[in-house]
Amino acid sequence: MVAIMDAPLEVRTNSTADDKAIAIRSVYRQVLGNPHVMESERLTSAESQFCNGSLSLREFVRAVAKSEFYRRRYFETCAPYRFVELNFKHLLGRAPADQAELSEHNVVLMKVMKPKSILISIALNTQRNLAKILFLSTLGQPAP
Repeated sequence: MVAIMDAPLEVRTNSTADDKAIAIRSVYRQVLGNPHVMESERLTSAESQFCNGSLSLREFVRAVAKSEFYRRRYFETCAPYRFVELNFKHLLGRAPADQAELSEHNVVLMKVMKPKSILISIALNTQRNLAKILFLSTLGQPAP
């Protein structure tokens, strides 16, 4: 199913199953950098919890960003600075604002060497417009 959206998709408790399916595809596309996700790599438990309302959209994004797939694809194969840059791109839809912002998050990564810590440090505890990022990702455009 191909969805053409003309407005950001808001996921609410009364959202339809189709809206949630579009949101799930958008999260995978944004957070994983648009690779094809095989059925065995999908987070079926997190998807199910999101669809039944146990997980919010933010919590679902967090689960995808903390997944073993993300860890193998980005943390284990990229240099630390590149990993931090990709986290910004995948979770905020933008590059680090400046060298100071990049360095700040790289220091966190180097202290603990755990991607979970840098993910929490960068995006998921900040107030960002997640719906806008996912909307632009669905349209194939970079988010501001």
